[in-house]
Amino acid sequence: MSARTGMRGIGLGAALLMMTTTASAGTAMAIERTPRDDQPLVEECRQLAMEHSGHDLEHKEIKDSNLPEYVPGEEFELRVSFLGHGNTFHNVTCQIDEQGEVSYKDATQEGLPSLGS
Repeated sequence: MSARTGMRGIGLGAALLMMTTTASAGTAMAIERTPRDDQPLVEECRQLAMEHSGHDLEHKEIKDSNLPEYVPGEEFELRVSFLGHGNTFHNVTCQIDEQGEVSYKDATQEGLPSLGS
């Protein structure tokens, strides 16, 4: 192997490492897409789901939620997908009434999140 070929290999390796690192950072950023002032609604939904369903969601990361679509003062079906063990997701559904009160509706454990992504 010549010095020139070796340098090309190192350059290619560095480029692949940079692409992998960038992709990983993008994935980490996509996991929590609901940091808003009304984030406590998601946490309240989490607590209600743990009380009613028996799912241990205490330290589960949020994969996605439809909270960005919520309009205060309107009834809303909140769906939150938490990362489970392995390739599973805990999909939780809560209802938010016009006054912003959260009530538990359903929780399932599935192979796909309840929302796209």
